[in-house]
Amino acid sequence: MKKEDSQGDEQARRAAKRHTVGAVLLLVLAALGMSMLLMACRREGAYQSTATPGLVETGAVAEPSRPAVPVVPNDSLVKARVRSYCIVEASSLGIQPEQTIYQLGIEIIESQDVEDKVNLTKDRAGQTIQVFSKEPLSPDLFDRTIRARVTLRADERGGKFWISQVEELDLW
Repeated sequence: MKKEDSQGDEQARRAAKRHTVGAVLLLVLAALGMSMLLMACRREGAYQSTATPGLVETGAVAEPSRPAVPVVPNDSLVKARVRSYCIVEASSLGIQPEQTIYQLGIEIIESQDVEDKVNLTKDRAGQTIQVFSKEPLSPDLFDRTIRARVTLRADERGGKFWISQVEELDLW
């Protein structure tokens, strides 16, 4: 009887061990899946990796010991078509602290001046630029027309266009 109990206990321990290993494996796979989701882009109906996101970078690399010179105050109100939608990790863009960044490729239809600020998108009608947001943007914006404010935040080391006040114009 003791031998049968001992064998039963051993089988129970092995089953519990397999269950624990399986649970750990599922957690690892779930974490990997989440990382891949954060690096997914929707571009013309297909999901693509952001390993080479084709960022709009401006300016040349400056010497690290020199202070950065910011870009002139700028702002624009654009009407644009969303051509790509990505969710990326901030570190993949060299941004700290770690956070989720929303990246859109927008094709500018028209651009208007805002107050007395320089409009750096005025001459880009018909062009697609990459814009970024720390505020959540819906994937439903893909292939829709939007109106939004776009500002270039940059210095001589480079920069990115940032989007805010996004309003969908294609309301169904």
